[in-house]
Amino acid sequence: MNKRLLLLALISLMTAWNVIEAQEQLETKHSGCLRDTRASDTQRVPTIVLTKEGSILTVDLLNYENNCGTVDFDVTSDINAGGDGEPVTVSASVVPVIPADMDCVCPYNISFTIRDVPANTFYFSCWWYHGLVELADGEPLVLENVKEDAIIEGLKYKLVRAMHTATLTDATSWEGELVIPQTVSYQGEEYQVTELKPEAFMNNSTLTKVCIPSTAKGFYQNPFYGCTALETIEVESGNPEVCAVDGVLFNKEKTKLLSYPAGARRTSYTVPAGVTWVEGNAFACSQYLVKVTLHDEVTSLGYSAFADSKSLEEVRLSAGLDVLAWYLFKNCQRLKSVTIPQGVTFICQQVFGGCSSLTSVTMPESVEEADAEVFFDCKSLKSVKLSSKLRQIPYGMFANCSSLTDVLIPEGVTTIGNVAFQNCSAMRSLDLPESVSRIFRAFSGCKFTTFYVRGIIEPSLLTTRIFDGMSTQAKVYVQPSEVEKFKAIYKGSVYPLQQAGQPNDISDIVHSVTGEAVIFDLQGRRIDGKPVRGLYIMNGQKIIVK
Repeated sequence: MNKRLLLLALISLMTAWNVIEAQEQLETKHSGCLRDTRASDTQRVPTIVLTKEGSILTVDLLNYENNCGTVDFDVTSDINAGGDGEPVTVSASVVPVIPADMDCVCPYNISFTIRDVPANTFYFSCWWYHGLVELADGEPLVLENVKEDAIIEGLKYKLVRAMHTATLTDATSWEGELVIPQTVSYQGEEYQVTELKPEAFMNNSTLTKVCIPSTAKGFYQNPFYGCTALETIEVESGNPEVCAVDGVLFNKEKTKLLSYPAGARRTSYTVPAGVTWVEGNAFACSQYLVKVTLHDEVTSLGYSAFADSKSLEEVRLSAGLDVLAWYLFKNCQRLKSVTIPQGVTFICQQVFGGCSSLTSVTMPESVEEADAEVFFDCKSLKSVKLSSKLRQIPYGMFANCSSLTDVLIPEGVTTIGNVAFQNCSAMRSLDLPESVSRIFRAFSGCKFTTFYVRGIIEPSLLTTRIFDGMSTQAKVYVQPSEVEKFKAIYKGSVYPLQQAGQPNDISDIVHSVTGEAVIFDLQGRRIDGKPVRGLYIMNGQKIIVK
């Protein structure tokens, strides 16, 4: 095989090679910014010019685009002896010095020399180029980063002439089974297929099977997102980065699950032992999976890992998780309940957005923060138990949860974010604890009959916007000192908290709870379900639950 086609595969062996020399920062010359405007009629092609005289290699980087606030470039180099008869590898690292970031990108020309390069044939790695070069003394070798789109045997590739590499960029209309080739030929030249673009197969609904060549690398997310007919994934032997087990794509070490084929016919799947990371979109768009189990070794779930899974009803989450990533279960419309593991501290945006069958969620006490729209559009959600460590109900947290009836806002929450309860039309009462001092336009579309505000709201936020779009049938109860302020901004009835119909002067004590009596805590908030041990109020009496 032409040595040009080895490219990145051999560079991955560098860690096993012996270092001949690791040079200190090289003396660098640069042109300064060649353009101080945002646009140019001139097409500037990123170009590397290599010239070798004896053992000294001169490297010129032309049209190196970078922030126009750059004042200098730090360049270091390594020379590594190849093992098993392989050529030397020369690599250079270019690090811009940017004391003042500016909002434009401009080209620079950079020049430096690398000493003691022992041969004229070597693997070179710098900037965009990674591959074999063959030089003649004194004769410049010009490497231009010219890319060309080509359709070859029904697939679209982007070809890099200088490196003889090809990136598969579009296979979205491929039908049936596909074996991605190691190399493709175009206009008499051979190109090695080294990469699959993340969007190359996106939303292909007719691909049923795919085999990844040994030459392809650079997998960092699910490359088969939305391929709803894909039943199995195979990987050609010898691929240095990925492998397949039972039709599922993993990294070579089998510590990361990259892609579960969305059309696989299994109804349940257990992530294998040893996997610590499930990549973003890994199970997204699954058509048949009903249940997924994660071992406690899994410490990271990528964004949208289960999003749009058509049949998913149950997921056993790992106890090793501390974050639930963005859109984790978004639009899993059959998901009915989820237990968030103790240890999770942060719930990201729209983790459960659009889970229209979700009825209840219990948030462990470890959760300290939740991002926007966590339960957005969960139309069947009836009750949520929130962590006492939360300090805000963020933007849109329960928006469009039209079945929601029971939420106990923990003492300690200070902020009710914009549209937090928008269109929660089934809620008849909401009780905001004394800690709440900031309320935004959170209740549009709500039809409360009672609404309690036990704290003092910041004067700058005490405006009519609090009640925008909220039914005025609600009786609003506030601190006596705040009654007139709320009457000025609310068109319905406003009363002091003492008139909320809750007990004030209580002396009797009983020792048990019987029947279906309504129970309040000592702050006057209704308790749903069986109370834990402590002091409560029932029928105008203090009771001790033992």
